[in-house]
Amino acid sequence: MFTVRWMGPVRKGTGGASEQPSSNHGKELPVPNEKWKAEMTTCHYDKTEVVSQPCEVLFINDRQEIAISYGISKENQVTYRGQEDGKGHYHLKADTVHGRASLHTFHDSTVLEGYWVEDGYEGMWRVELKMQET
Repeated sequence: MFTVRWMGPVRKGTGGASEQPSSNHGKELPVPNEKWKAEMTTCHYDKTEVVSQPCEVLFINDRQEIAISYGISKENQVTYRGQEDGKGHYHLKADTVHGRASLHTFHDSTVLEGYWVEDGYEGMWRVELKMQET
């Protein structure tokens, strides 16, 4: 399972928290078209609470594309999809929630971190890859 840490929405013009990416500590990194279990942690800039929830990460075409899905049920699932824009840098969209986001990682890291905007709210998120599905 991987952990996505969302560090909450924040309104424009306010500051937000961020964490340094960690190394993989000997874990294998994703290869083309691999799916990972994870937990997403989000933080909203206008709230003090941090929300964690399970999610799935799918890397496609040797990490050139990414899809992150989360939700309380299949019917209420949100999927952010995007393309790599430079090694380890992703721009994502989720049309169902009018969302856009960025994620960044290092070659030897199992952590992705970035910024999101969704229906007028803003925040930070963190995804930590935990367990690869077979």
